[in-house]
Amino acid sequence: MGTTKQAPAPHTPTPWRIVDDSELTIADAHGGSAIAYLNMDPNEKVRYADAAFIVRAVNAHDDLLAACKDALRKLDLVVMNAMITPSMLGNGSRAIGSYIATVDALRAAIAKAEGK
Repeated sequence: MGTTKQAPAPHTPTPWRIVDDSELTIADAHGGSAIAYLNMDPNEKVRYADAAFIVRAVNAHDDLLAACKDALRKLDLVVMNAMITPSMLGNGSRAIGSYIATVDALRAAIAKAEGK
């Protein structure tokens, strides 16, 4: 018998925001608590900056992932066409190599964002 993978539970709805209380709570789109941010750094500015960074990353995640996937689709086409017609990029194989490196970086970033 094979095992079936369960879909991951959905995360707390975005956008998230910081609730300025003693714990620097990060709230979800509906005002509920997404996480109570418990950074033990004694510097309050660092704790707030870390919480703000988490909120920015979470709120930007879906848009950045979609933009990376769109860019990857378009660059894949450019690379495939350039391999057929190298003069298309102007300076030949060096330019193709740069595009391939960017495609590889996009694939890695997408996989990381998707938890793969």
